[in-house]
Amino acid sequence: FLVLYALLIGFGRYTITPVLDVVAPDSIAAQAGLIDGDTVLSVDGFKVRGFEDFQRLIATAPERTVTLVIERDGRPQTFALTPESATTTDRFGNEHRIGRIGVSKNIEQDDVTVYRPDPVEAVGMTFEEIRFIIDRTAAFLGDFFVGRGDVDQLGGPVKVAKVSGEVASLGIVALITLMALLSLNIGIFNLLPIPMLDGGHLMYYLVEAVRGRPLSQRVQEIGFRFGLAVVFTLTVFTLINDIF
Repeated sequence: FLVLYALLIGFGRYTITPVLDVVAPDSIAAQAGLIDGDTVLSVDGFKVRGFEDFQRLIATAPERTVTLVIERDGRPQTFALTPESATTTDRFGNEHRIGRIGVSKNIEQDDVTVYRPDPVEAVGMTFEEIRFIIDRTAAFLGDFFVGRGDVDQLGGPVKVAKVSGEVASLGIVALITLMALLSLNIGIFNLLPIPMLDGGHLMYYLVEAVRGRPLSQRVQEIGFRFGLAVVFTLTVFTLINDIF
């Protein structure tokens, strides 16, 4: 929170007006009812302050239904659509699975502005950013349970080092932002209800609170062995994914 808050206060954020300039014919957006000139207000309850917010919210929801609130003729309207899955390549040659709906923005130099929130507003914006990261991380993990997960996106220490080097080339702000994202994602993983992790301990405490007494040492030991097997398997899998 402190890192993201300090970056927001110190540097602000570049933003572009969230207006849909071009809605491609027969695209998912057009089929859902979106038209040229619509202004995006929110996606899945996340406030859209700029077109970059809209892009990020759609890109991180491939094949997952999202709810859009659009302003048209001065009135808000709600639409639901499911972004299609597409593969894109970043400047470093890494492939990513993203969501697309078939809209674009004609960006002029005057469209890009720096928004600097006051210290109070920045608190809410930082919490919203953290909520977005947690929401999308949980959705990413949930995709594996419904067969939509992309195993190529999973990585271990080798991939973290590689991505860190690439991001470092973009500047110190990008690297510090990555540090905050990694910290938050490690925290989310540590709270999963898997014995051996803090989330597993919390699960044991919850069971104890409901039963009125702790689980037997035997049951807890079995749980810890299971948790160790899960963590070890995931570690081996990510290392293999990194190498091959």
